Amino acid sequence: MHQPLPLDGFTVGVTAARRAEELGALLARRGATVQHAPALRIVPLSDDRELLTATERLIEQAPDVVIATTAIGFR
Repeated sequence: MHQPLPLDGFTVGVTAARRAEELGALLARRGATVQHAPALRIVPLSDDRELLTATERLIEQAPDVVIATTAIGFR
């Protein structure tokens, strides 16, 4: 019988550009469904309508869990 893996049933988004394939493979070996997304980019909020639209969608249809990491930080 198949022993469940620690991340079975979880979907994980990998936004890192550096070593994304390696991180994705590690997560997949532990059972996660991995989604790769473009690396983050820094733009002034007033100039980024796409970010505002995506943020509004997340507020309307909130995910169960969000983990955000950044070396720069955000407010």
